[in-house]
Amino acid sequence: MKRYRWIALLLALVFVLAVLAGCGDAGIVKPHSDDDGSRSSGDNGDRPAPSSGDKNPLAGLDPVDFETYDNSLVSLEIPKGWQVEVAPADYIHYSFKVFDPANKNRMLLFSLKLEGFLKSQGARDWYRNTYPDSAFARLPAIDPQTTEAFFGVWSETAEVCNTYDLNGYAYFPKLNGFTVEGNFGRQYLNGDLLYASCRSETGEALRGIFTTSVMSAGSYNMYGYDFAPLMTYHTILLTAPDAEFNSWLPALDHSLSTLQFSQKFVDGFMEQEGNLVATIQANQKVYDAISEIIMNAWNERF
Repeated sequence: MKRYRWIALLLALVFVLAVLAGCGDAGIVKPHSDDDGSRSSGDNGDRPAPSSGDKNPLAGLDPVDFETYDNSLVSLEIPKGWQVEVAPADYIHYSFKVFDPANKNRMLLFSLKLEGFLKSQGARDWYRNTYPDSAFARLPAIDPQTTEAFFGVWSETAEVCNTYDLNGYAYFPKLNGFTVEGNFGRQYLNGDLLYASCRSETGEALRGIFTTSVMSAGSYNMYGYDFAPLMTYHTILLTAPDAEFNSWLPALDHSLSTLQFSQKFVDGFMEQEGNLVATIQANQKVYDAISEIIMNAWNERF
């Protein structure tokens, strides 16, 4: 079946039209591990981050074997033995996460579109004071409208989605203490590619690559605030425990680079979006390109 890697460009153009309408496999490695997922004594799991002169922090580790996951809507290569959970959402809000059952913090999370965000803390405070019992009073505020600000309220987003089952995605992992360590620049929907540290809900130290594009369909000013909702497109997280991240990044990045959408998905997405996207051309290199940006920036950093 013919596949397409174009959905990010499609979403960008959908957004523009909505506003106008008025609204590399070899050498991929992983840490040595025992059958139960714990690190073996032979692996230096506490090694420091590679120095600027160390261009190959992955040397001497075991190769990762991959297998193809295909549910007739999306396909990608995932580390053998890992699992995939798909949100019971529609095509527009399609989300999934790929994770290691031995440690779910080794993860790739992908979401096409998330909704239910406010533009400012002032707008949120207005809802809290005026309608304190409404769901609107609990919506996170992305202020300013940046990638970093979005991940700063990630745990609030997870709480709201898990409580109200918004976007059909009720299993967001909570991540606390989001701290940007580096910015790899802009990706193709104008969001930043961030290298950051955080902690899982259980307190485990994590590192990862994070990106999303925060967008607004316009303005709706009332009572001194802009109440027009925000949405995010193309949210991607690649995470692993702190000491393992350098080792797992190539495998996580490889999985992202192989993400493809089936014609069945494309047809369903376009049916839900309507004729606005009927003339958009396929772009099969979006995720390959993002993958290349990630690895090039990482190699330059170390």
